[in-house]
Amino acid sequence: MFTSSVRRGGRAAPKRHIDRREERVEKTKSATICVDGAEMNFPCTVRDIHSSGARMSIVNAENVADNFLLIVRSDNLVARCKVAWRKSNEIGVRFVRVGDLNEEARMKADQHLAFNQAIQQSAQRQEQARIQAENEAQLHQQEEALRVARIAVARMQIMGMDPTQPYTLEDLKAAYRRQAMAKHPDQGGDPVEFQQLTEIFNLMAHAFETQPERNPGSIG
Repeated sequence: MFTSSVRRGGRAAPKRHIDRREERVEKTKSATICVDGAEMNFPCTVRDIHSSGARMSIVNAENVADNFLLIVRSDNLVARCKVAWRKSNEIGVRFVRVGDLNEEARMKADQHLAFNQAIQQSAQRQEQARIQAENEAQLHQQEEALRVARIAVARMQIMGMDPTQPYTLEDLKAAYRRQAMAKHPDQGGDPVEFQQLTEIFNLMAHAFETQPERNPGSIG
């Protein structure tokens, strides 16, 4: 019969309950958030702090940068932080790097460098997005121009006109008369084709009248 190792070896040693709250020290401390490693400093209140991070109160927490230095002078603490969560007036952070006040100048210099790099990267992303948007807009314009040109060529072909040649409004009317004679239902033509011909003529004539300097075939 199977016997568990606990029963075979006698009473097992009790498991030690690890309370993670043991690592957390409840305290309220005045502190400073330094965003750029230089002049962008904001007061805050540390509510509790532990080995890997802290919870703090700050006005407009949603506007605080994702990365900053936390300076708690009463605890001789300087920590490079990354925001883990946000509420209206609270943020929770994890410590990326921890030092003391003797390292404040060096850690501020590192934060200043990281801040500038983040600004440059943001500017690069914005420029790339702008260029992409311009390229997409240009491509859309080209596609639209091609679509309009294809429609214009198809209309002129229906009118029996050469799309490569310039025409006057009188030329357009003459072409319509020729096609109408052949496609009129009284002449045995298809009523649908005749209606299409008339609609195209009206569109091209209107475009020519409103922009007479342009070839009617180029008007979409």
